[in-house]
Amino acid sequence: MLLQTRMNRTFDDLLRGFPKFSAELVPLSAAQSPRMDVRENAAEILVEAELPGVEEQDIELTLHEGTLVLRGEKKLEQKLEQEGWHLTERAYGSFQRVIGLPAEIDAAKIEATFEKGVLRVRLPKLAAAEAVAKRIAIKSGR
Repeated sequence: MLLQTRMNRTFDDLLRGFPKFSAELVPLSAAQSPRMDVRENAAEILVEAELPGVEEQDIELTLHEGTLVLRGEKKLEQKLEQEGWHLTERAYGSFQRVIGLPAEIDAAKIEATFEKGVLRVRLPKLAAAEAVAKRIAIKSGR
C-alpha cells in the first residue's frame, strides 16, 4: 500500500471523531485558490482562471497600478448538518489572486468573459510610442 494512501486513511480516521470538521470551517487555502494561466503575446496579456462552482456575480476583477486583482467567493450550496457526512473535501469561502502585469494595459479595452466555470480576461497592451531616430546637435561649450 502506498504511503500516501495510508496517511490519508489515518487522517480520515482521526478526523471522523470531529463531527463538525468540514469544508464549512476550512477557508480556501493557497492550494485551493483558483488555478490560473497567464500568457503574453505582442498585443495583449491573456489570463484564464478556473472558478468551478463560483457564480459570476460573486467575482470581482480590478486593475490597479499594473496589478490585476481577482477576488471572489464560492458559497456553500447547502448547510452541512452534524450527522450523515462521511467526507467533505470541497472548499468554500473567499479567495483572492493578485497578478503583477509585465506591461502597461489599455484599461478602456479590457474584456472579461465567464463561461462554464472559466474566467477569461484579455488585457490589451498600450501601443508603444514608435521609436523615432533623431540626430541631436551638440553645441560647443564656448
